[in-house]
Amino acid sequence: GTGGITARAFGEGDTEEVLLSGLRGILCGVCIGAVLVLLQAPIAWVGFHFAATSEESTVTQASLYLRCRLLGAPAALANYAVSAWLNAVQHPRAMLATNLVLNLSNTVLCVTFAWVL
Repeated sequence: GTGGITARAFGEGDTEEVLLSGLRGILCGVCIGAVLVLLQAPIAWVGFHFAATSEESTVTQASLYLRCRLLGAPAALANYAVSAWLNAVQHPRAMLATNLVLNLSNTVLCVTFAWVL
C-alpha cells in the first residue's frame, strides 16, 4: 500500500513519487469512503437483515450509528493513508501528533455531544 510504495521512493530519493504516492493513498481513501457513504442504505439493509433483533428502537438507533460512522469513512481512510505516508518518510512524531490530535478531539466531541447536549 501507501507505506511500502512511499518508503521505496523515499529510499531512492524520488521526491515526486514520494508526494504522488501519498496523494494517491489519500485519494483512494476518500474515494472508497465516498462509495461507502453512497452505499450506506444497502449496507444497512444487509447488516440489519441478519441482525438478531427486530425491535424497532434498536434498529433505529443502530441505523443512526451506522450512518454516522459511514459518513466519517472518507476521513478515516484518508487518515490511514496519511499515517502510512508519515511513517514511510520517517516522521513518526508527526504521525503521533496527528493521531493524538484526532483522538483528543474525538474525546472532547464525544463528551460534548453525549453529556452536554
